[in-house]
Amino acid sequence: NAEYMGTHESRNRKQLDNFSPLVEPLVGADLEPGPVVTAAIVPDCEPASAAADPCGFEGVEKTLRLVFSPCANTSPTIVSDRVSLLDGPEGSFAPRGLRTIALADIEAFLAASGCSILSFSRGVTCDSYVLSESSLFMFEQEMIIKTCGRTRTLVVLPRVVELAAARGLAVAQCFYSRKNFMFTSEQSMPYRAGFDAETAELSAFFPSGRSFTFGADGVEDEYHLFAAGRCVPTERSADKFELLMMGSCEPALRKFFEVSAAATADETMRECGFPALFPAAPVVNAHQFSPCGFSFNAIAKEFWGTMHVTPEQAFSYVSYECNDAEAFARSAPQLLALFRPARAVVISLGACAAPACDLHSLDQYEVALHQSATLPTEQALHVASLTRAADDSESESSGSPTLTASNSVTSLHAELASV
Repeated sequence: NAEYMGTHESRNRKQLDNFSPLVEPLVGADLEPGPVVTAAIVPDCEPASAAADPCGFEGVEKTLRLVFSPCANTSPTIVSDRVSLLDGPEGSFAPRGLRTIALADIEAFLAASGCSILSFSRGVTCDSYVLSESSLFMFEQEMIIKTCGRTRTLVVLPRVVELAAARGLAVAQCFYSRKNFMFTSEQSMPYRAGFDAETAELSAFFPSGRSFTFGADGVEDEYHLFAAGRCVPTERSADKFELLMMGSCEPALRKFFEVSAAATADETMRECGFPALFPAAPVVNAHQFSPCGFSFNAIAKEFWGTMHVTPEQAFSYVSYECNDAEAFARSAPQLLALFRPARAVVISLGACAAPACDLHSLDQYEVALHQSATLPTEQALHVASLTRAADDSESESSGSPTLTASNSVTSLHAELASV
């Protein structure tokens, strides 16, 4: 619906007054990592999902992940002719590569896809953007964009490739994935035509890419993925883990409806216990939508995580994603206990020989289907569909569960606790 996660609201936003992503060029700078910058942005474009939706809000995200490498005869630490400089007590640093893309350019390609920036955080290795429809993460040589609703995610591809080329970077890997839609007929083309049509769009850029569909007769949920490229060595985690939850219980979803004009994202975070998922993360950026819906991004050094909640019970959808296997293994069972979805899909992508969490030890859940494949990038992909076992002893009308210190994960990454 127009009022849900696709709305633009003035509450809890401030104009981006004192941050400019572009300053005068730095030449030959040798700078150390410094502080984090966080700001809120007032969008000036209308998202694709803001129009009235006769079915319901499409919570399922389309996720595009592009990994770049330096072009031939180009230094991997190339600095654009215009970069950001942040000063603080720990020193200064100049973002490089994709992180030097101007805010105006980012806003433009997001607007073309049908979404806008709500807030922004800059970490040492990653820039995090909470969007009107999900999230964007920018590393020096990697971009991850997740957009829900009726957004047109693939339209950003040509422009991002062009902006990367101007910084001496070329695509080394491309991943595009999504679950099957709830409201396929409400999508624009090529998404309405099915994943084969999306694959055709991507194959025009990456002819050697391959598409995969995971699912089976009698299993309601499908997961689609297109992958292209080669194995790329990286100093940080290239893995990705997702938990997708459908049909969550009403008491848990109730928390994500705005109860008063004074409700804030931080209050929702605390009420649900989400800070316990990332207690050592230096930056957690959250947004409470009006009248309902919730998003947050978390970044800590090279690690990132994100969650999005579409709480309308008739078409509820919750997604949680991160690139830390340890954090995911601990948090996935807790999130299943919090939301108690009727169905869930667990995805593990990377160098993992097995899923990130023990699927057969998840309390009250049965594995309906578990499939795996080896991608062209030499990474393993595991997709498991879960169904919640019937439990007559559990009352859906009981108080809404909350993550607490006693049942939460310990950190986004254990090493962060000592930072």
